[in-house]
Amino acid sequence: MAETSMAALAGLFRAHLQDLDWASLRAYSQNLHPADIAEAMHLLEPEEKVELVRALDTSVRAEVVSLANDSSLESLLDGLENNELAEIVEELPADDAADLLGEMDRTDADAVLRLVRDVSAQEEVQELLAYAEDSAGGIMDTDFVAVRESAGRDEIVTALRARDGEDDDLHELYVVDDHNRLVGKLPLLRVLLARDNAAMRGSIQRDLVRVDAEMDQEQVAGLFAKYDLVEAPVVGPQGRLLGRITVDDVIDVIEDEASEDLAMMAGTREEEIGSTSVFRISRSRFRWLLLGMVGGMVAAFIMGFFEADFAQVPAVYFFVPVITAMGGNIGIQSSTVVVRALATREVDVRQIGSQVFREIRVAILNATLLIPFLFGITWAWRHNLPLAILVGLSMLVVFLYSALVGALVPMLLARRGIDPAIATGPFITTSNDIIGVCIYLGFVSLAVRWVA
Repeated sequence: MAETSMAALAGLFRAHLQDLDWASLRAYSQNLHPADIAEAMHLLEPEEKVELVRALDTSVRAEVVSLANDSSLESLLDGLENNELAEIVEELPADDAADLLGEMDRTDADAVLRLVRDVSAQEEVQELLAYAEDSAGGIMDTDFVAVRESAGRDEIVTALRARDGEDDDLHELYVVDDHNRLVGKLPLLRVLLARDNAAMRGSIQRDLVRVDAEMDQEQVAGLFAKYDLVEAPVVGPQGRLLGRITVDDVIDVIEDEASEDLAMMAGTREEEIGSTSVFRISRSRFRWLLLGMVGGMVAAFIMGFFEADFAQVPAVYFFVPVITAMGGNIGIQSSTVVVRALATREVDVRQIGSQVFREIRVAILNATLLIPFLFGITWAWRHNLPLAILVGLSMLVVFLYSALVGALVPMLLARRGIDPAIATGPFITTSNDIIGVCIYLGFVSLAVRWVA
C-alpha cells in the first residue's frame, strides 16, 4: 500500500478506536495483510497501538506484533499485560516467539513464558533463548520435518498429512540417522515424483551446506548469498539436527546488520532508529560526540604549540580546515570500502597487504589529481610559492596516512574478531584530524622561515 494509504488506514484505525467500535475494527482488519496493519500502526500514538492490537483476533494479533517495528514493539511490550503477551507467544512460531521475548528483560520474559499453556512450545522457545541472539541458533526455526533414511514414501506422506493445519513453508525434508544426526536432505518434489522408494532414496542430497548453531548470523547470511540458498539445516554437536534457517530469516539478518553497521559508522546505535525517547537517543550519541570534542580539543592544543609560527605566517592557518577535511574524507572513503568488502566477503582478513596497498595507490592517484589544483589556488590567492608547495606536500602525506588508517584499522579489527564498523565514523575522522594537523603544522614548523 502507498504511503498515503498507510496514513488513511491509520486514520481509520484511530476513528474506530475513538468510537470504541471493536467489532467493525476486527472485521475490517480480517481483510488486511498483517504487514500493512503493522506499518499503519507505526503512525498511531503508543496507547492507540496497544488498543489496536487488543482489538485484533488472536492469530492476526500475533503476526502484527511479530512484524512491528522497534518503536511500535517498545510501546506494545510496555502496554500489554503478561497474559496478553503469553497468548501472542503461543500463536507465533518458536523462532519469532524467541525474538519477541528477546526484546524483554530476562525476568519479564520468564514471567511471560511461564504463562504459556503449551508445554512443548515453552520448551522450544527456552531452547532458542539459550543461544545468542545474533547466532544461527538464535534465529533458527525448530519447525521442520525429519525422516529416517529407511523411511518409505507412504510413511513420509503420512507424516506430512499429520501436519495438516500447521502454517509452514516446506521445501525440503531432512534425512537423519537413528541418533538424529543429519545425513542429507530430500526435496519435497522428489518425494511426490519418485516412481518408488528406491528412486526416492536415490534423490537424497548428501552433500549439503549446513550451519553450526553457534555460527554468527552475519556468516549465515554470507553462506546464503554465496550458495544461493532458500533454506539451510542447523546442526549442533556431533552433527545433530536442531532446526533450519529460511531465506526470510536471512533477509531480516541482512537488514539488521546493515542498520547496525550504518549506526556504528555514524557513531550512534541501531536501537535509536525509530525510537521516540530523546534521552535514549542522546545517550547513544553522547560518547561519540564526547570523543569528537576531545579530539577537537587535542587538535586545538596542538595548534597552540605552533602559535609562534602562525604569528610569523598567518596564511598558514587558513589551510588547516582543508587539510583536516580532506584527511577525514579519505579515511572515511577507504574504511567504508573495506568494511563493505569484509561484510560481503569480497576480501579476506588475510589480504591486509593487498587491500592497504590498493588504497594507498588510490590515494596517490587522487593526490596527483587534486594537489596541482590546490597548488594553483594557493599560488593565485596568496602569491606565495613556498606556501603553495608546503600545502601540497602536506596534503600528499595526509592522503597517504588517512588511506593507510582507513584501510588498515578495519582489517586489523576484523582479524581480531571485532566488528570493523566501529573503526569508521567518529574514530577515524577524529584520529585523522589530530594526525593531519600534526603533519601539516610539523611541516610548517620546519619550513616557517622559508614560507615567511
